[in-house]
Amino acid sequence: MKLIERVAAAAAIGIGLTNAAAAAETDALVAQGEAVFTRVCFDCHNATQPTPDMIAPPIFAAKNHYAGFAARADFVAAVSAFLLDPKDETARMPGAIGKFGLMPPPDVTEAEAVAVAEYLYATDFTLPDWYKAHYQKEHGEAPAGN
Repeated sequence: MKLIERVAAAAAIGIGLTNAAAAAETDALVAQGEAVFTRVCFDCHNATQPTPDMIAPPIFAAKNHYAGFAARADFVAAVSAFLLDPKDETARMPGAIGKFGLMPPPDVTEAEAVAVAEYLYATDFTLPDWYKAHYQKEHGEAPAGN
């Protein structure tokens, strides 16, 4: 085998190992984010049907309002920044703020906020028909996602 072929083969193996390590790291971060979400966020953002006692928008609705951030890094940065410092000016759901008020800052570290954002990005939440109709009425277009 020529030297160039051996170098190319070694590089390919190295890239494969690097990609596998990165995927494992991301999987661990997503799992951590799910655990933090369940512990800190779920009680307020768990609704699957609109009810009079809802205190916050369902998580699939919140994620849907960040759909404009297609790149993982941009999505994670935007969501984690809002989690760490919720403000009217940076909120992506003004209608929800009008209905529920501004979310109080959750008791999470920066690393936990990033992990929650990674979990949300990686999770494919099914949008129920009632939400699709609500979004269409509010925004004049169908929501991003399914």
